[in-house]
Order: sequence, then structure tokens, then C-alpha cells
Amino acid sequence: MINEGLIEDATILISNLRNKACSKKEALTRDLFMNNNRVELIFASSHAKIISIETYDGNYYTIEGSGNLSFNSRIEQYIIDNDKELYDFHNQWIKEILEFFKGKKHLQSYGYDSNKNINT
Repeated sequence: MINEGLIEDATILISNLRNKACSKKEALTRDLFMNNNRVELIFASSHAKIISIETYDGNYYTIEGSGNLSFNSRIEQYIIDNDKELYDFHNQWIKEILEFFKGKKHLQSYGYDSNKNINT
């Protein structure tokens, strides 16, 4: 969707607290997005499970849930809201994390200018 222009830009915040089994998935993610000028890829200490989307027609969707974005057979719960204030809230704390960890070993960031609105 990014390559086809359906997603204008994206910021993906991925936990850097992973076990060794995740190294192949991390390498795949880096290969797919690290050199894409529409994607900012961030690795930081996080356990958040949030997707925030601003649409062309003025909607601000946020999906919050208990599940990791992986295959599992567990029951998970999710909440989907169309609320600009909630969207802005999540974008703001992610910007604050970026600013707080800038230049520290706890954060790795690759991609476009993070002064843009951040979509997680």
C-alpha cells in the first residue's frame, strides 16, 4: 500500500525488547522499509499496540488492543475509534519519545523527517 501511494507516509514504532527469534522478522522489516522515503522506522522500548490513521476524507482512526501483531490462537480485544483528539494524543507521545531518546542507545530511527505527523 505504501509503494502504491495508498499510504502517503508512515511511522512504525517497533519494540527493541525482543528475543533472538525475532531477528529474522526485524531484518525483513528493515529490508522492506529502511530505505523507503515514505516510512520512518523506529526501534525503542515499547509494548504499545496502537495503529493511528489519518484518511484523505478527514477521518482519524485509532485501533488499540491487547494483541501483538503476530499469529496466535489467543483471544485478544481491540477498540476502534474515529476521534481526532485520540489520534493527536498518540502522535504526541510518540513524538515525545523520539525527542527524549534522540541520540541515545535506546532508540534507532531510520527514514523520513520525524517532524511530520506521525502515524503508528
